[in-house]
Amino acid sequence: MENGPYDRLSDLNCFWMASSPLPNNEEISNVTTPLSKGRGVGGEVFSGAFLDYYRLQCYYLGYGGNHNTTTRFRRYNGDTLAIKDPSHRPPIIKEYTDSAHLLKPNHWYSVRIEVLEDGHTHYFLDEELLVDYRDPSPLLHGWFAFRTTWSHTRFTGFRIEESTQH
Repeated sequence: MENGPYDRLSDLNCFWMASSPLPNNEEISNVTTPLSKGRGVGGEVFSGAFLDYYRLQCYYLGYGGNHNTTTRFRRYNGDTLAIKDPSHRPPIIKEYTDSAHLLKPNHWYSVRIEVLEDGHTHYFLDEELLVDYRDPSPLLHGWFAFRTTWSHTRFTGFRIEESTQH
């Protein structure tokens, strides 16, 4: 961090196995903001507002979210009512609030995500297993995304591999 206008230490978010339960390009009346809409999963229009992502079915981990006070894992179920009604939001499956599990300035992170055939998904950060979740209705395919907010972030060595271990 260099004390620049976007040197905000917060939000290294990952979405994986992301898909939309809605037909491609279906307009949703609940889009929260009209800001810089872009095409996302399945060609849907997303505003960039975090609440819009409740439309997805996916696994989500927000590392250093809420102004770098929480790290949380959830399984999103695509319930669009969650956009406006917090009672419909998916439960937090795993949460950390200690400083060891929050973002550190000027640190290069290694992120590894595994999706196994038995319904397990794992999230590792710097080789530490943060999430070991067995999904009773596993998500079997989908998109991957990093999402950051008002921050400078660089990614290197990004790759997706199919494991030979079954």
